[in-house]
Amino acid sequence: MADTEQRIYVVGTVGIAVPGRSVDERALPGRQGRMVFAMLVLHRNQALTREAIANELWPAGRPAAWENAISALISKLRPLLELIEPKGSATVDTAFGAHRLVLPPGMWIDIECAALRLDEAEAALRDGDEARAWPLAHITWAITRRPFLPGEDSPWVVGVRRRLDGLRIRALACLSDVWSARGEYTLASTCVQEALAIDPVGEDSYRRLMEIHLSEGNPAAALAVYERCRVTLDDRLGALPGPRTRAVYQRVLDVT
Repeated sequence: MADTEQRIYVVGTVGIAVPGRSVDERALPGRQGRMVFAMLVLHRNQALTREAIANELWPAGRPAAWENAISALISKLRPLLELIEPKGSATVDTAFGAHRLVLPPGMWIDIECAALRLDEAEAALRDGDEARAWPLAHITWAITRRPFLPGEDSPWVVGVRRRLDGLRIRALACLSDVWSARGEYTLASTCVQEALAIDPVGEDSYRRLMEIHLSEGNPAAALAVYERCRVTLDDRLGALPGPRTRAVYQRVLDVT
């Protein structure tokens, strides 16, 4: 972290880091405080109603004093935000039964950083600048491979995890393309295999892996990847590979 940079983390260990000091989730008001903090951060451009927060905290049914419980959690979170400079620039506004996190302009937030760096990496690849793309994609990969609120399984948490998985798959595609462009086919394959472990029915990953094997002069391995794709799609989705995947398969056949 740069000496003057302030950061908020919601992936991995939840917390706030400022120059010379940091607080992690141990300082948050328990499991529910961690959840509410993450919700406020990731919805900071909108007001979160108490009902929306309650639905995530108590999906099986709200306790009798649920509104007071949420107010207490918010009250316990506000002092932690006083770490952020300038003083008073970070707080939780409350009005009309809703809460909104206020942060100073330009605040670094890990998930937002991951998405922004990935967009930049993909743009660099489109421009043929692999040297710039690699570190940007690696930042996204490093952030998105961390767990998001482990132990929680509310619909919102599951949705954020899916978003993170999508970003990670795209980052791995960028990294794979960089390694392929450098002739590092083993490293490129490793990236694609990681993407397939996240999404076993991702045809883009199968096509990328087939292209890697073609580039390294191993059409037999590319055919094996196609067969793996065909069987997996059939077993999991009852579907066949799409036309783009079949087109790569035909190119493999043409060189065998």
